[in-house]
Amino acid sequence: MIISGRSDVGTNRSVNQDSLYVKKMKVGRHKVCLAVVSDGIGSFKKGGLAAHTITRSVRGWAEDGLIQSIQRQDTIETITEQINDLLITINNYIIYTASMQNIVTGATVSLLLTIDNKYTVAHVGDSRIYKLGSMGLSIITRDHCIIRDGKTLLAQCIGHNTDIEIFNAHGDVKRRDMFFVCTDGFYKWVDLNRLVRNQRWVINTYQLINYMNNLFTQVKGTYCSDDISTAIIKFM
Repeated sequence: MIISGRSDVGTNRSVNQDSLYVKKMKVGRHKVCLAVVSDGIGSFKKGGLAAHTITRSVRGWAEDGLIQSIQRQDTIETITEQINDLLITINNYIIYTASMQNIVTGATVSLLLTIDNKYTVAHVGDSRIYKLGSMGLSIITRDHCIIRDGKTLLAQCIGHNTDIEIFNAHGDVKRRDMFFVCTDGFYKWVDLNRLVRNQRWVINTYQLINYMNNLFTQVKGTYCSDDISTAIIKFM
């Protein structure tokens, strides 16, 4: 397994409201990878507060609770429930903190956890997780969006409403599978044909970083005005 992550303020903003965390580790005999991206809602002045709170909290859980769960040999379904409980707790904490500081904040979250040859997903908002495998490129999350007056609007996020709907999915991981955990600043502007075509030559971390940097350069050469974030995991 090789991993890389990058978060970039892009070309038009001074503050990055995205946040990203990706880590691989060995827990006993198990190979584990956790990746999470969070996109602070741009219409909220303090959207970045929610995004950074989410990734910081997930990182804390990964370095303690996740390791304990794997050592206890909890099933991936049980761990998914723990992730959902964690996101609910984070949501309530952000809402409380925002009310105490008299601010408005909120962020999306897309989380991918792989343990050996299994993956699970927890997701709220319109960031996305893509899987590139033998059957091609597919989206394994579902955008929480609504259409109103011809406009696509975000219907769910963390830190703004106590009633959140967490999307979950799970499946198998095979050799050469590749996952992209990304915000909309990445997937709305990247050339998906180039993404698919060029990944076949990625066989080590150096090449993966170069592959990612090339994708970011391509995105920043478009009209994208958003922050850009993605974590890429490839199974060798």
